[in-house]
Amino acid sequence: RTALVWIVGNRNKFNEVGIVAVNWTEKEVFMDIQRDKPIAGVCYANTHLQRLDEHLFAVGYLARALFEQITKNSEYLSSSFAHTPFIIGVLHDLGKLDPHFQDWIFNYKTPKDLTQQSSAEDGVHIDKKFSFDTHPRHNELSLMQFCFFDDVANKSFNLAMKEMFKHGIYWHHAKPIRKESNFDGVSSIYHIFKKNLADSAKFQQFFDDTSKMIRRVAHLEQEYQGFDSLEQTTLNRLGWQNCTPEQHEQFLYQFKSSDTPVFKSYDINQSGFDEVQSAIKTSAFNNLFRACVVSADRLVSSLTAQELHSAIMDKTLSELVSQTTIDNSTLVSEIQEGLSRFPNNERSQLQQQTAKQLEDSHDIAVLAGPAGSGKTKVALEWAKNKHAQKIFWVCPRVQVCQGIFDELTRDYLSNSRVEIFTGEFKFTNDWQTPTAEQDYFKGDVIVTTIDQLLSA
Repeated sequence: RTALVWIVGNRNKFNEVGIVAVNWTEKEVFMDIQRDKPIAGVCYANTHLQRLDEHLFAVGYLARALFEQITKNSEYLSSSFAHTPFIIGVLHDLGKLDPHFQDWIFNYKTPKDLTQQSSAEDGVHIDKKFSFDTHPRHNELSLMQFCFFDDVANKSFNLAMKEMFKHGIYWHHAKPIRKESNFDGVSSIYHIFKKNLADSAKFQQFFDDTSKMIRRVAHLEQEYQGFDSLEQTTLNRLGWQNCTPEQHEQFLYQFKSSDTPVFKSYDINQSGFDEVQSAIKTSAFNNLFRACVVSADRLVSSLTAQELHSAIMDKTLSELVSQTTIDNSTLVSEIQEGLSRFPNNERSQLQQQTAKQLEDSHDIAVLAGPAGSGKTKVALEWAKNKHAQKIFWVCPRVQVCQGIFDELTRDYLSNSRVEIFTGEFKFTNDWQTPTAEQDYFKGDVIVTTIDQLLSA
């Protein structure tokens, strides 16, 4: 009499025959809140009306996935380091629980000129009367929330990692230029925010909502990862509890003189080389974590609310990672072919040994040698051993760029895209082929100067 034609939904939510829906929920279901207008009581991350808990979880998940894909370092991936981009991603937009921001989202009207929307996104311009000269931005509030709830005695993450959390949370947006520097301390952010709310109940509710939001994201992590309990989640390691009056006192005591994180903190004139080297390594990790979080944030924010929800429910967030990573190139095989043209004599064997020493170095490796000793060849051997997908060849002067470009295209990489990019020279593979503007920095090997690299 009847036949099953099709079902809309996840087949795992139906019985073994695929007919009867066997899952149930007391939560507000997604279809009920996805409308053109926001729903009172729901916290949103942006004008796409992405739910804040889903946005936070997705950014954290993708930031960790990007970190794993980029590093491919078992030493880091097997340690607590792997959790750092996830924690930063989950906490980066907590400050959007700010009642001012949620009111702006609730009353937001899409501008007639859609080009204006990007400037208004993230509540940078909540309304004409509003100014971030006198109100904390959401990244500043997120930093304050982390400091407020974090227990210094919590040994799940050491102090160095917690400093990285703070750095990534605070610097996932550029520091705003203000007329007066009233927001350079964590306690300053706290006091200004409290004054601006002018309502003790709203102020307390902000902290209550923070701990509730973390629990909601933890539930998403549990369901997405298939954990049996919340105790297995990464967020459980934060150990955040409900807000108490004692926490306010403890926070104001601990962070009374605490400054916001500086972007970089080393001075070669005041420290020994070991201290400078350690600070550079910390800064490099901060850069990497921030890059992963910012990339993940842009990826997630480009989705509609429905697309984001579906990606979480269907557990397909990892598919988004491929959109931001470089496709596997043939550079390694091209290098191998170029190197095979040289005879396997004693000179070549010594160069291979040198490349292996460079590969095994855990510090900054320096290759020194006179002109004609084969530094270019050794560098390519090293890049091959490291499975390089792309090479930026940074030279001190334009004349050196020209020489390296000639050498690479003539002797080594005749079948790869070798690009020279300086102020006056922008060519690919030879001096007769100018690089189109849309193809800048897209070569397999880019020969450039430090000034051009930084300005790009």
